[in-house]
Amino acid sequence: MYWMDLSGGDPTFYRDLFGWQPTDTGVFTVDGQVVAGLGTAGAAGWRLHAVVDDVPAACRSAESLGGTVRAEPTTSAAGTVATLADPAGAAFVVRAGGQRAELVHKPGVFSWAELCTPDPAAAKAFYPALFGWSMVDISMSMPAGDVGYTVFMSGTEEAGGLLPAEGAFGPAQPPYWLAYIEATDAKAVAAQVASLGGEVLVEPFDVPRIGRIALLAGRSGETFAVMEMPTEEGA
Repeated sequence: MYWMDLSGGDPTFYRDLFGWQPTDTGVFTVDGQVVAGLGTAGAAGWRLHAVVDDVPAACRSAESLGGTVRAEPTTSAAGTVATLADPAGAAFVVRAGGQRAELVHKPGVFSWAELCTPDPAAAKAFYPALFGWSMVDISMSMPAGDVGYTVFMSGTEEAGGLLPAEGAFGPAQPPYWLAYIEATDAKAVAAQVASLGGEVLVEPFDVPRIGRIALLAGRSGETFAVMEMPTEEGA
């Protein structure tokens, strides 16, 4: 997990915001290490990539589970990829081979992925069956109040989260996977996003035991979030 790529957006926004360097090889780097992918076509947005052993087999499995194949498998120097959607319509990419992020779970790079969906029951059936994930259900305090939250587990590692749409923050939109970038100061990042021509969709707010979160958009309108990890005293 946590290979994300930007399609159709403005890469200089992330250069100015996080110091990511766009390259002509289709990736962003920080100090020479790959942190994310950089596409060129399509509507502006961040796309989650899940790594699988066999992309065509994942496509067949997704369809048998009620998902759809939005882009058939293609193979290039970047590996084999296909674009899928879950039963509620949240799109994501499956990939095998190719480059992976060399930096994750550090300030200024990707640290989490979260599915916001109006049909959590369908998602809880679909993703574990497709990827072999297990689930841990917890309660989380969001702006709309306490909501049920699911953590997807890949073995002993956290693979991502599931947030019911009624507990999601920000403007209503179709189901989607939200990319989180770790920040040392969420308020400072939100202010910089506004100064760079992006948009603060939800001002930074504290989630007990989780940290401080803000929902943001780049200059081209693509949505992402930043997460400031809690101190020992709490968020």
